[in-house]
Amino acid sequence: MTTDDLSLGLLARKEIAVSRMVLTISAKGRITGCMVPTPSQHLELDRHACALTMKRGRYKPARDGAGNRVESTDSRTVRWQVRKDWQPGFGQDKCRRSSPTPPAPQAAILCPSPAMAA
Repeated sequence: MTTDDLSLGLLARKEIAVSRMVLTISAKGRITGCMVPTPSQHLELDRHACALTMKRGRYKPARDGAGNRVESTDSRTVRWQVRKDWQPGFGQDKCRRSSPTPPAPQAAILCPSPAMAA
């Protein structure tokens, strides 16, 4: 996930949501299933985390003792939160950033990316 993956308005400024997923990985290394064993209070974010992970994720296939590729599972956690430098003031779908540096990839963002804000 990146900082631009959080849709506008899904979380309040100081709110944090954690999506925990269990992934099924095919013998070819593709994610074929995503399950959220304990849903967060934000089901839309849980679904979004699974959808993005399945679309973007790639794995090196697991192998058995004989070296054959096999299906496997993995677990992932996504922590969603609004960026600290988010500032309201340009309408519902615009925002100002306090610095021009790209955001760190571990926290989601409430504001659209610069390309989307134009």
